[in-house]
Amino acid sequence: MIIEGLIQAMINRNGCQPSHLMFADDIFIFCNGHKKTLDNLMGLLMKYQTASGQTVNRAKRKCFVGGVTEERRLIIAEILQIKLSEFPDKYLGTILCHGRVKTTQVWGIVEMLQKQLAGWIGKLLAFSDRLILVKHVLCSIPIYNMAVYKWPKSVIKECERIIRNFLWTGDPSVKKMITVKWEEVNAPFAEGGLGIRRLEVVNKELLLKFLWKIETEDEEWTIFVKAKYKNKDGEWTTGYKKSFIWPGLKWVISELNEGSR
Repeated sequence: MIIEGLIQAMINRNGCQPSHLMFADDIFIFCNGHKKTLDNLMGLLMKYQTASGQTVNRAKRKCFVGGVTEERRLIIAEILQIKLSEFPDKYLGTILCHGRVKTTQVWGIVEMLQKQLAGWIGKLLAFSDRLILVKHVLCSIPIYNMAVYKWPKSVIKECERIIRNFLWTGDPSVKKMITVKWEEVNAPFAEGGLGIRRLEVVNKELLLKFLWKIETEDEEWTIFVKAKYKNKDGEWTTGYKKSFIWPGLKWVISELNEGSR
């Protein structure tokens, strides 16, 4: 429909015009807010419902509109019959926001760790049991979000404090005198450690993988990211970008260049 001119693309970066991101049972559509575009889009959704027998869930739909007046935003929402949403918001568990991710926006992970631990406190778990829970449950909770953006240091510090206290005492709020340096605990088994990975290191590893996909894969989203964050010479820009993924990418660019050939 974009090729035929029935739907106008939201943005064009060096010929790359993202139209949608499709998941297992979910879709994120990008388009211009022109009335003709919106009418054609709603017509497409109605045809899909008729052909598939599935119904678009109005209660779960969200509409993000930017770059227009408040009056225009309300008109667009009325045409689509979708409630307007504001940033920051979440989509499939990932925070969507303008600019760098802030501590308050990621603090929910800290609360999730505390909630998870609430059911374990007082069960007289052995040290080996607590180690397994830390490695396979607590340290796995933040991974999904860490794969997209750089975490604030204060949140990483608080998560590691909770993990460290639970490992040594069984209670995240009770601190124990240092038995072994945390750096030694994080070392691999072969080096005498317990193999618990530092969250900052995990964050950097996942962002390096994210950047490697952008550099090597030829998908529409990777083409768009390169068009947005690279200059005409194919070099990553050094200026400020109001983006929640750019600070993380900029953090690991030098390491990717040093470690690849």
